[in-house]
Amino acid sequence: MYKTILIPVNGTERSMPLQKAALEVGSLFTSHVIGLHIVPSLQSLQSIADHQFVSYEIYQQLLENETELAEKDKTAFNEFFNASTVNYEWLETEGHFSQNMKNHART
Repeated sequence: MYKTILIPVNGTERSMPLQKAALEVGSLFTSHVIGLHIVPSLQSLQSIADHQFVSYEIYQQLLENETELAEKDKTAFNEFFNASTVNYEWLETEGHFSQNMKNHART
């Protein structure tokens, strides 16, 4: 019934309940679990900054922080699903969060 389960991964503490649920459901239906980490683009940050200026330096720092977070999340995600029999994969992309979630959910 549930052949593909897409979960947003954006911080291990926030994502772990979703990963546990995906593992439980995925085990029942022999599903493929996709962990998706989305790094916000400058345009997506500007769209939520409500007419505030996001300088290049601030964006660079945010990008560095997101890159570090993505590595930690990827390691935790892989370790969690390696211990299971569920088929899984890790994806990273950059852009607007909800647009990327919708695009990946449709594929």
